[in-house]
Amino acid sequence: MAGRTLRRRGAAGSIFFAAVFGGIIGAIVTAVIISRGVLGPVGTIRPYHEVVTAGAPAATGDPIVRVVQEVGPAVVNIGITAVGETSPLEQFFNPGAGPEMIQGKGSGFIIDGQHGYIVTNNHVVEHAQAITVTLPDKRSFKGNNVKVLGRDPYGDVALLQVSPAGNLPEVKLGDSDQVLVGETAIAIGNPLIFNNSVTAGVVSAKSRELPSERHVQLENLLQTDAAINPGNSGGPLLDAHGLVIGMNTAIIPQAQGIGFSVAVNSIKRSINDILRYGEVRRPWIGVELSDISTQAAQELGLPHAEGAVIRQVVPGGPADRGGIQKYDVITEAAGRAVSRTEDLRKVIRDKGVGETLPLRGFRGGKLMTWQVQIGKMPPPDQLEG
Repeated sequence: MAGRTLRRRGAAGSIFFAAVFGGIIGAIVTAVIISRGVLGPVGTIRPYHEVVTAGAPAATGDPIVRVVQEVGPAVVNIGITAVGETSPLEQFFNPGAGPEMIQGKGSGFIIDGQHGYIVTNNHVVEHAQAITVTLPDKRSFKGNNVKVLGRDPYGDVALLQVSPAGNLPEVKLGDSDQVLVGETAIAIGNPLIFNNSVTAGVVSAKSRELPSERHVQLENLLQTDAAINPGNSGGPLLDAHGLVIGMNTAIIPQAQGIGFSVAVNSIKRSINDILRYGEVRRPWIGVELSDISTQAAQELGLPHAEGAVIRQVVPGGPADRGGIQKYDVITEAAGRAVSRTEDLRKVIRDKGVGETLPLRGFRGGKLMTWQVQIGKMPPPDQLEG
């Protein structure tokens, strides 16, 4: 049986999520499965900003070896059973054939050993009918002992809980805002059939974006040249101190050394929302943005080629209700200068749902001000069309 590959295409080319699915006789293929899931019950634990700690490597020895020894025990293998599709050929020869069950795998990391909380990618578990979590020490959790507490399709984050817990190893979460381009990046995960694999490189860039289908655009990504392969999805990207700075999520397969990780500060926001609300309340104003070019600035009558251009406005969304129109240019948000789209997105991410966002900018060369009430991002299917 041949494997099936679904792709997300952006300006940089095809983007593959780094998850692995196989068919009969251990066939290994790359799979990206897109769907919605149901949020589960949540528990109560300490706020995750308390988990952020600053560490220092030991005085002697290889720093990468030390990081692997310290963090490796908390990086888990996530096995998935999902419902596949019956091929037209099989339907022709066997009309009664039901959907095929496919096996998949990914990675994850334990963020709270006492409560058994594990972070992985949303795309690893969103189609799962059954999940098995296996630690490097061979302890295994499956069936009713593994729960999906919540998922964030926009951030590609999922929070699992295994039980019984209480004595599990755990990682420490860092601060991705403090990450420097060029610093060491270490990836641990379970690529293909090679469990507990380690690769190392550097942080190649910050604040990357991956445009994708279904209005789901991943934002605030770290780019790394540490090798990421199918099966690495959900594994941690670490700094030289062993702190998690990101979660490995996607690669550009036709390139060499271009992988992407969800920044850990974005992960923390998703986790805290899931634990507090049972869902992720992602701030949203309902616009599509782009950076402004010099030519566009001249055409729009702007004094400088700086700002975020409104390419589309969602009808009835927060920006629409606030009076914002297509081709308006935002140059200031909540008192902070907006030179490019990422500046505006960062201000929105830092706001809470229901808060008012004051904006300044231009319409046809005329200075404008707006007051937009932040809304909650709708599910991806509600934004299709």
